[in-house]
Amino acid sequence: SIQDLTVEDKLLSYQIEDFDNFNQDLEYVLNWYSDDFKGSLSSSNLVSIQKNKSNKYIIINHKIKVTPEHMLLIKNNDSIEWFPAKDITIGHFLLTEKETFEPVSIIEIKNESVDVYNLKLEGIMNYFVEDYLVHSSSKCDECQK
Repeated sequence: SIQDLTVEDKLLSYQIEDFDNFNQDLEYVLNWYSDDFKGSLSSSNLVSIQKNKSNKYIIINHKIKVTPEHMLLIKNNDSIEWFPAKDITIGHFLLTEKETFEPVSIIEIKNESVDVYNLKLEGIMNYFVEDYLVHSSSKCDECQK
């Protein structure tokens, strides 16, 4: 559980070939895609945790709860790319810890106040949450409201 994480914990991450895994620049992440996706499981060190509030969040496949701006790795047709949660639709696929892509079958939008956590990592800038790969970059506009 994200509430139980502490600084220096190691998080399961994914090293993607042909992607600068150490780059946290949002524009780079948003503009990257691959038609020949390859990678391997890895780990990242957690260096800080920031707790905020958000008035809106999204639940995908009854598993992961994220703010609308949080980035997830998706497969869309034959392309792999990073998408903000708010742009993910049924028919996209999400990368799982088993290194397979699971279809998005249900999306729920919740308009209620909730604690959210921003993680700062050392090393690879992605990690798995509730089985799905997310990136540590996000605009996180909702976090500041």
